[in-house]
Amino acid sequence: MTKDEYYICGFHGLEKALTDNRVSEIFVSRNRQDKRVTSLIKLANKLNVTVTVTNKNDLDSRVHGVRHQGIIGKGSGAIVRKGVISFVKTKRLPFILILDNLNDPANMGSCLRTAAAAGVDCVVIPKSKGCGLNSTAIRVSAGGAMATPVFEESNWAPMLDAMKHAGIWLIGLDEHSSSSLYNTDLTSPIAIVIGSEEKGLRQLTRKKCDQVVSIPTSGLLKSLNAGVASGVALFEVNRQRTI
Repeated sequence: MTKDEYYICGFHGLEKALTDNRVSEIFVSRNRQDKRVTSLIKLANKLNVTVTVTNKNDLDSRVHGVRHQGIIGKGSGAIVRKGVISFVKTKRLPFILILDNLNDPANMGSCLRTAAAAGVDCVVIPKSKGCGLNSTAIRVSAGGAMATPVFEESNWAPMLDAMKHAGIWLIGLDEHSSSSLYNTDLTSPIAIVIGSEEKGLRQLTRKKCDQVVSIPTSGLLKSLNAGVASGVALFEVNRQRTI
């Protein structure tokens, strides 16, 4: 495959990719003949996408063990974009999710799914850091990776500075902060910044944030994983903006 090709697993993500004309070929297990698979095959045929019937071992080898539900699609066209600053400048009230070095693709996928549900304008991830947008993240996102633009940035610090220069308020999440998310004004142009599962925000990223806040908890456990934290923070932005 070329660098702009990838495999899409999961019914929701595959259906979204098909309707967006981002699938070049479908591979389906000969043992899957249920309504959901049949529906995707009909959609692929309608869009003149090649459908190849194969076996489970072939599917397993293509996606390297990712759970595929008996059907996968070969994506085409870059799934990650470049030039996030130019993109956000076109938005009237930017709403951005920045994922700083996430290592767990399941958490990455969960964040992307939540971002799509919350109406986030785009998601930003670092290039060559963390897990990246791999097949597991795409599957777990349940279509979120296709629904919300994902930008990959190599010049991390300059990108954060450019965000601030564009008037976007950077709000980092850190369980140790004494400032509460719920006491923070989230109605301005904003980017929610979430760090890795083990180490949280990198020092450089934390220094660039305009404010670092925590999500108050009342139980014995004081920390949330990245997927849950993104859901709480993003929908708090939505709540404040609709009051």
